[in-house]
Amino acid sequence: MRIRDQILYDTRITTIKVYYFMPDYQSVIQLFMWQFDDIPPEFRKAHKFLNHWHDNIDAVISEIFLTHSGNYKQVEFNPVDDIFNLH
Repeated sequence: MRIRDQILYDTRITTIKVYYFMPDYQSVIQLFMWQFDDIPPEFRKAHKFLNHWHDNIDAVISEIFLTHSGNYKQVEFNPVDDIFNLH
C-alpha cells in the first residue's frame, strides 16, 4: 500500500494472533500470527481472513487477539544485529 493511501484512508499496522487447535490434536494449541495494513474500526481484511478461516479451514479457533497502532503512535522497527546461542 502506498503512503498516499495510508494517509487518505487512515490505514494502520494491524496484528492478528489466532490461537487454534486441529481436531485430531485437541491438546496442542498452535499460534498463527499475521501483520498487515487495515482500516479501523471496520478491519475489512481481518474480517475477510477470519471468514475464510471459518468457511475453509478445519482448525478450531480458541482465541483471537487483534491489535493496531494508535492515532499518534509511530511503529518502531529495531533490526537484529547479532544472533547468538546460550548453552
